[in-house]
Amino acid sequence: MNIQTYSRAPGNTNIGQLLHRVAPSTTLMTTTSSHSAMFAVEADEQDRVSQLLSSLSPPKVIAVVDSCTFVVCLDFYSHPPGSPGMSGRTEVGELVYQSKYQRNREAGLDLAERAKSLAAANPILQLATGVATVPGSSEGSGAGQLLDGVVEAISLDVGIPQIDLWRVQTTEKPQKNINHRDGDDPHQNQRDTMVAGRAEGSVLVVDDLMRHGSSIREASRALRERGATDVLALVLAKDLVGTGGYAFPKG
Repeated sequence: MNIQTYSRAPGNTNIGQLLHRVAPSTTLMTTTSSHSAMFAVEADEQDRVSQLLSSLSPPKVIAVVDSCTFVVCLDFYSHPPGSPGMSGRTEVGELVYQSKYQRNREAGLDLAERAKSLAAANPILQLATGVATVPGSSEGSGAGQLLDGVVEAISLDVGIPQIDLWRVQTTEKPQKNINHRDGDDPHQNQRDTMVAGRAEGSVLVVDDLMRHGSSIREASRALRERGATDVLALVLAKDLVGTGGYAFPKG
């Protein structure tokens, strides 16, 4: 099996390290550009990697976020550069857009079904003993309603309780307006903005759209402070910026 990685950070090796922990046979084949690399996995470890990267079709995206043991996304929000014959939003990206910004209920139900199927099938997400919603930047938003529905579906279908997680302070800037060229730090922008209810064991946090991973990182901090020993994350869509690295099966 070949694994194609994509990163905005030239020379990033985080995703290679993650793959190697999952499958020690992982070897770097070639670096195709400053943003992309190809890894190979031996045949006897391919099933394990396949479960992690694409337990369901289409292929899932694995991201690297500090303080989270494992982060998996249903898909990219937009097609990565170089995707043959593809441009604009992915199928999942379009569903997120329709549900979050157009308040399309059917799109939200579709996403909830995909998310709970992944939570039930992925061997790492199966370890979760509780599930929490990453709080949005404002109450009553389309994102909040979408995530509440997804988390409720996972809680009922997988049979794990919901853990309280809420925002106690607004961010200085909306995360989408963070600009590194202006000296902005997305992690500092989110720091100490969330608190959690009592947590224990492995908690699964669910977010709609991840850019730099700062919301998940802050959610992880809050949950660990309240007793979580492990934090896993399921994200509906991954934007093509931030988080150091992500991967998908190729060929």
